[in-house]
Amino acid sequence: MVIVFISLLILIVKMEYTIRDNIIKFNDKFNKPIDIWIKYLTDSISIIDLSEAFDYNYLIDNLSNLLNEYDKQCIIKQIKFGRLFSHRLDSLPNSLQVLDLSSNDKFDYPLDNLPESLIILKTGWDFNHPLDNLPNGLRILDLNSSLNFNHTLDKLPESVTVLKLKGEFNHRLDNLPNRLKTLEINEDFSHEFANLPNSIKNLVISCPSNKKINSLPSSLENLTLHYNKCKLDINIIPETLEKINLFECELLNKNEIIELYPQIEICHKQSDD
Repeated sequence: MVIVFISLLILIVKMEYTIRDNIIKFNDKFNKPIDIWIKYLTDSISIIDLSEAFDYNYLIDNLSNLLNEYDKQCIIKQIKFGRLFSHRLDSLPNSLQVLDLSSNDKFDYPLDNLPESLIILKTGWDFNHPLDNLPNGLRILDLNSSLNFNHTLDKLPESVTVLKLKGEFNHRLDNLPNRLKTLEINEDFSHEFANLPNSIKNLVISCPSNKKINSLPSSLENLTLHYNKCKLDINIIPETLEKINLFECELLNKNEIIELYPQIEICHKQSDD
């Protein structure tokens, strides 16, 4: 009887998570504090995936200390959080490279003490705090899931090469990093694009109805326009532009562009799924 009970308990624990290669992934049945699940980590683990542990909401800031306490040799490089996680993140591992809150609905705390090792930051639905003190090596800042975010972005690290915006963001973009390669702008953005860095190669714009685009980066190669109708000033099209993608968007002067810039490929798509 005791053996059967122990076997059943082990089976239940295994059902709560899976380990594959360097990833430990917790499922929707999992909701236990860190001092319990840290024991499951093997030395090969570098990614902790809680994105499907929808109800998980325990403090995780003592992760580094617990790794030492339990003599775990794993180097944590990536953490993904689920829907309900809502605690400050001030003491994450110094090895962390990816912090992914994009599946989260509740996290809304300042992110002022992230490790300098961080390369990718993805925020969640409710996040709405200034981002003035990000790690100097950050490369990708993805605010696509943060529909409430609306703070200036004048103090981003020069290392940022990808910036994705969405939702209510509507501030001028006059001081973006000079290494920026990809920029995605939401439809609530009502300012001109005159001061975007010329380093940008890929520009994605969700257009308000009948918006006229009067400026583009001089090195732009790919332009993507989403929704509604817009007009592109033919005098500002850079020679480097190779492709215009239209996602449910009507380019009002498309024929004129085709005639003057036959080298530019114009692609129509119904959605970007």
